[in-house]
Amino acid sequence: MFMLCNNIISNYVFCNYWFVVCVLQCAWLFCNKVRS
Repeated sequence: MFMLCNNIISNYVFCNYWFVVCVLQCAWLFCNKVRS
């Protein structure tokens, strides 16, 4: 049970990490478009 919970938590953190990376990339591209 602990392993299952640990796996779910690690997957959640992993997905959130990539979500944040995508959001930051989109914001960076948007900022570049606005400034140029």
